[in-house]
Amino acid sequence: MNDQDSEWRSKGATLSHKTAQEEFGLTWEEIVRAIRAGKLQYREHSMYGNPWFRLLRREVEALVRDRHGANYLKDRQAKTELARINRELKRLKGQIAGLEERKAKLIAGSGKAVLDCRAPRTSEQRARHAHRGASLRPCNDAGTRARAPSPGPRSRNRSIRSIPD
Repeated sequence: MNDQDSEWRSKGATLSHKTAQEEFGLTWEEIVRAIRAGKLQYREHSMYGNPWFRLLRREVEALVRDRHGANYLKDRQAKTELARINRELKRLKGQIAGLEERKAKLIAGSGKAVLDCRAPRTSEQRARHAHRGASLRPCNDAGTRARAPSPGPRSRNRSIRSIPD
């Protein structure tokens, strides 16, 4: 496999002619002229019977830089990156909303207080936590600290309120 083939197989190194039109504002005629002039290499592909050209991103960027200037290229790339970030933020906001809804259902459905189950971070906090007779067990799926078996009547787990069954 030579260097040319490796470039065609690298992730992000190629794009379709449709993506080149959207990202860089090229027209179909400009792409065809550049291919005929030898400025753009292409590979022909088809998906579900629909043909499309795969182009090398670095050549498309060089074409846009030559035709429209470096500032135009930077502006288009910034605009594309901003759109990508906004899309990702929208997806994450939807994911957060779904998780918040699920959390609310779990809290409302359990009828029990959900306790803060962060484990002590430092050795000093662990010592204070253990001194009070608290369990150092991790949280369970419901978000509450798992109860430790009681070793005797004197050591009472004060960090966890007793939860009626």
